[in-house]
Amino acid sequence: MRTYFFLLFFSSIAICAEAPLQMISDNYFPIIDKEIELAWGHDAFIKSAGVRRAPAATEELPTLSAIMYDPEAPLAIVNGSTVGLNSMVGQREVIEIGSDYILLKKDSSIIELSINKKQ
Repeated sequence: MRTYFFLLFFSSIAICAEAPLQMISDNYFPIIDKEIELAWGHDAFIKSAGVRRAPAATEELPTLSAIMYDPEAPLAIVNGSTVGLNSMVGQREVIEIGSDYILLKKDSSIIELSINKKQ
């Protein structure tokens, strides 16, 4: 690479010194006009034509109706069904039941459902 730059630089000076008023022809530097092929096939920063972002999936959250809290065997009513610890609500697992909330886990996502207390 250094040799190529060295030759390119000094050959440009030689051309300019011989004919300082003449323009260098466009085909003198053929590598500049050549489209470079990338090893991985395409430029990752240019979006392909026709590609659109998929809309975000909207997942309906389960409805928590009631909690029957007992420290040893807590239960909750979710979507009209009674569930306990380690029960499944759709694709989510009940991992914790508190006095006014439950935690549901799906993969690495955890959501909390709570009951609004009347004051």
